[in-house]
Amino acid sequence: KILKLKGPLLILFDELLEYTTRAAGTSVKDSTLAAQTIAFTQELTEVAGILDKICVVITLPSSVLEHYDASAEKMFNQLQKVSGRLEKIYSPVRDSEISQVIRRRLFSNVDLKECESNISEFLEYAEKEGILPARMEISEYKEKFIDSFPFLPDVIETLYHRWGSLPTFQRTRGVLRLLSLIIYSLRESSRPYISLADFDLSNDEIRREFVKYIGNEFDSVISADITEKDSGSRKVDEALGKSFRGLKIATRAATTIFLYSFSGGIEKGCHLGEIKRSATTIDNPSSVVAEAVEQLKSNLFF
Repeated sequence: KILKLKGPLLILFDELLEYTTRAAGTSVKDSTLAAQTIAFTQELTEVAGILDKICVVITLPSSVLEHYDASAEKMFNQLQKVSGRLEKIYSPVRDSEISQVIRRRLFSNVDLKECESNISEFLEYAEKEGILPARMEISEYKEKFIDSFPFLPDVIETLYHRWGSLPTFQRTRGVLRLLSLIIYSLRESSRPYISLADFDLSNDEIRREFVKYIGNEFDSVISADITEKDSGSRKVDEALGKSFRGLKIATRAATTIFLYSFSGGIEKGCHLGEIKRSATTIDNPSSVVAEAVEQLKSNLFF
């Protein structure tokens, strides 16, 4: 009767599983508040399905790791079953939208007109050096870069699709958390854009954020090959000569390789062109990155 009188209505239930899990500890006569909540949800969704202009929106976690414990897993399955008869499932963020969602969450304002010169300068350099993605038109890459700026498109794609496919990685939240740390670490530097090579793995907070997904044994890998003063990357940085020493090209290349090396699927590693695109600086020929990679082969442990 209430719903008929008050329509049209939009009824929102956010984090219903979390609420129901906590409600399991509250007794209601011979039942629990959790059981009553699930029963009420079933009645509400049935009524909403009959009436016109009533919409019930329920959010449930997509990751099994957010289900808390075995009893919560059981309640999750019950809630899915209750809503499943009438449900329409929506993903809050589509893959094509993730770049713009990330930018809106992390930056109060990005003036794309002012940034266009940076994007054009990079594209001109990348086309001349032949480091644009294979089988991709420059116009297509430009569109992706505009969407992801100030991040190179490779940053979003590597974190969201590769690292995001790891079972313990929460895709949107995990990417936002990582990139907020990266931005903060670069707050006093001036860069035309941010690439994978700009991820400072010597920063303990950034490093821990990656290592927690792949295992603590990679702490020693990162130290020996990338971050320590006598690491293989530092040795190659020195060997490249005075002109390139300050650019840390070898460290940038090794960092890029590390970030491309993990995913929950079979796709791991990267091509030389991908390393060049992230590790190079537009004031220098990308062939320096290729030279660094050759030297890294004989200077890295891992």
